[in-house]
Amino acid sequence: MAGGRASAYKLKVAERRQMAVDLRKAGHSYRKIAELMRQHPGVSDNYSESMAHRDVTAALEYAREKMAESAAAVLALELARLDVMTVAWWTQAVGLEHAGITLPPAGIDDEESDPGRMSPEAQLAQLKPDEKAAKIVLEIMKRRAAMLGLDKMDLHLSGPGLQIQKPGPGFDELTDDELNRIIENLQAATGSSPD
Repeated sequence: MAGGRASAYKLKVAERRQMAVDLRKAGHSYRKIAELMRQHPGVSDNYSESMAHRDVTAALEYAREKMAESAAAVLALELARLDVMTVAWWTQAVGLEHAGITLPPAGIDDEESDPGRMSPEAQLAQLKPDEKAAKIVLEIMKRRAAMLGLDKMDLHLSGPGLQIQKPGPGFDELTDDELNRIIENLQAATGSSPD
């Protein structure tokens, strides 16, 4: 079967490349690798120094690609987890009023009293942003920015798109006063107050 031969050949090449990498890790020159590989059964007597170099380079490139794929998968998973956490804390951070959620009016009851119904004060408290939740959301945002490298870039909105200029300070370099100003700006942008 043609597929079986192709698979067997790919396996043989992968094994040969791994042997070449192992010899290189042991400190051998490409010339010595070629010499040692020619002594191995199944390796051509024509195996040369340049072939050893190609095998080592190809094996290392394959390993690099696999590591990059794994890193990308981990990054995607971690960003998805941050999304879940943001959703969980967002409403509390900005307050129900700014999250687009409305509560049923207080005082409109059936004939029977609902012991689980919140008092008007409790409903009002839910409408307001929660400082602790806002700080948690900011920490999540800091983590996302760090993971994506956004805290290392100087981003500017100009014209039709976003322009990246030079590296700028990250969240970690901001003082408490600067973070509080960011919170105040977010509250002003959403029309909420810190009370």
